[in-house]
Amino acid sequence: MENEHKRKSLPAILVCVFTLINVSAPVFQNSFRVGWVYIDHELNLTGFAQYLWYFMIFNALFTIFYAVRFFTRRGGRKANIVFGALFGLSSLFGAVFQLDNYISSVIARPEAFAYYVPRLLPWALALVGVPFLLLAWPALRLKQSLRRGLSVGLSAAFLLCMVIPALHLQPLRIVAGPLVLDTGTGSYSVVFATNKPSYGAVRYRYQDKDKIISSKENVVKRVGKIHSVLVPREELENNTYTIEAQEVKDVRAYQSRLSYGKAISEKIKFKGGRDIADPKIMSYSDWHQQIPTLRRAAAQWEAPDLVLLLGDYCDYYLNEDDVIRNVIGGGSIASFGGTVPAIFVRGNHEVRANEMDEQRLWADLGLPAFYYEVTRGNYIFTVLDSAEAEWYSDSWQHEDAYEAMGYFANQLDWLATLEPAPEGAYRLVLSHDSDFVSDSTDVAYHKAWNALPQAQQQGDSSFQSRYQAELLRLGVALSIHGHSHAYRLTEHDANKQLRRLEDGGYGTIGGTGVGFGPLTLKNGVPRYSCSRLTFRGDEIEIRAKDVSIGKDGNDIVTDLETFVIPKRAPQSGLAD
Repeated sequence: MENEHKRKSLPAILVCVFTLINVSAPVFQNSFRVGWVYIDHELNLTGFAQYLWYFMIFNALFTIFYAVRFFTRRGGRKANIVFGALFGLSSLFGAVFQLDNYISSVIARPEAFAYYVPRLLPWALALVGVPFLLLAWPALRLKQSLRRGLSVGLSAAFLLCMVIPALHLQPLRIVAGPLVLDTGTGSYSVVFATNKPSYGAVRYRYQDKDKIISSKENVVKRVGKIHSVLVPREELENNTYTIEAQEVKDVRAYQSRLSYGKAISEKIKFKGGRDIADPKIMSYSDWHQQIPTLRRAAAQWEAPDLVLLLGDYCDYYLNEDDVIRNVIGGGSIASFGGTVPAIFVRGNHEVRANEMDEQRLWADLGLPAFYYEVTRGNYIFTVLDSAEAEWYSDSWQHEDAYEAMGYFANQLDWLATLEPAPEGAYRLVLSHDSDFVSDSTDVAYHKAWNALPQAQQQGDSSFQSRYQAELLRLGVALSIHGHSHAYRLTEHDANKQLRRLEDGGYGTIGGTGVGFGPLTLKNGVPRYSCSRLTFRGDEIEIRAKDVSIGKDGNDIVTDLETFVIPKRAPQSGLAD
């Protein structure tokens, strides 16, 4: 009797399990689209990915149809055999697809799942719940009063799930920032973000006068979640500023009339010191949305005079909140809550996915471009943009200037217009990836180079050698990079005249567990390292710490190798 009961219950359990797998697949795919699953590589629900999504919706609806037939014992024997076979194929496809999603996406970025699923849940319940009720409701044997009560309850729950998120009832909050970026144009860009569209501004006192500067887009006040306010550098140095936001309930007549709601503010004491003779500089790169790990690493250091942000703050930018949480929020943590100025560098991940399609990140952050120059006292920071590091790879095909290398040619032309560092000054070059200025034997790279028009090649055999020649001409003391997820000091060129620091970062690439250099996982726990550069006399001291979490929940801090090098680049090799 017991064995017969098990035989009867096993098919019901399997139908329940595979129905759950299939009906959750459309939601999971929409949430997991940050992974490397789709052949269109746009990480967007377009092309093949969109058709696959439509199929998963159809698959979910068919599964619901079969489950209702199974549990209500409807249909003839032949029809049930056919539908049972189709259900088996449907379940196999759904299980393989969900497993692929998990391996490719959840491991790479679990917070995407946590972020998107709650937002999609009301629509997912409508997608699967309404067809289920339409099919199953007539078969339910319930008292009339109970049936009416369930109808009212389900309708009310459905309406609340749809209406409440649309009302935006949460209070206005500053959710990220401030982050103070040196634009190199004589202004700081004070960047912060709110949870709702608002009007943002920065208020401070300068020369006994109260000043307020608005976040602007073209010539009108900007209304949105992200605010970047340009403040003259000399007015913010060693001053106290307040970031303010006021909720905007209604925008009319080209923003000439705004209906305001609640206002909020936050005061910050800013540490400037752009002309410090021997500055302490913190360098961060590649935190790949691992904000708690970044926070633990930053807490190991005292506030410096300047912070370098070297790229790859998030894996993929699917929406504005990814920028808010990882670029602005992470950058603010790295720069000690907006108390220290920072210099921003774009990484290869900052060109990927929806939010980067229009290349609008530079405008959101108030920057003049992605390659620019910042002068602070005797130190000149030349920011170069390596853009998509794998621009020559078939894995990432972007229909833009990177493929044809025209963007890099324009950047090289700009670099050629710069003057060498004057006597007593030091130039440091910052970029995310160093490959485009380093010696390389990559076959794909040279194939792409040889395909360029002769006018762009300008008679030279490689971009790297031309970039190297410009760096030598400019008298670069040191270049600092991320991307490799390793901490080391090496040279760019065969003559060992161009020194480069690779800054470390998060201990795994995309969270997949693949470790590089000294930054592998320790006991399965993510690790992160960042560097501090101390300029004193004729030397640069470079020190790094690696931070992970122990089994007791406490931080494990390891001092990595400390380098002490001369400020001026040697004529041959680091040892000279």
